[in-house]
Amino acid sequence: MILPQDLCYYNRHRDGALKDYIVAYADYFVSRGQRPATCRRVESIEEVLQAADVVSLHPVLNPSTHHMIDAGRLKCMKKCNPG
Repeated sequence: MILPQDLCYYNRHRDGALKDYIVAYADYFVSRGQRPATCRRVESIEEVLQAADVVSLHPVLNPSTHHMIDAGRLKCMKKCNPG
């Protein structure tokens, strides 16, 4: 069974292609009687870290992205429950 995802992302620029892809993929879930996936852009990296169960980063490494995720931002993340 495939579980639908609720995606949130941060990008300085809106990513219409990503959102369109998720909306189209949502139809797949609906056709199988499942809840559709959703996609929303948030206003900050901190918002992503507070909301996400999993975080995937894909920045170009340059002076503005070096140390993008520091101790302060790691503290924003959800606490995991390993048990």
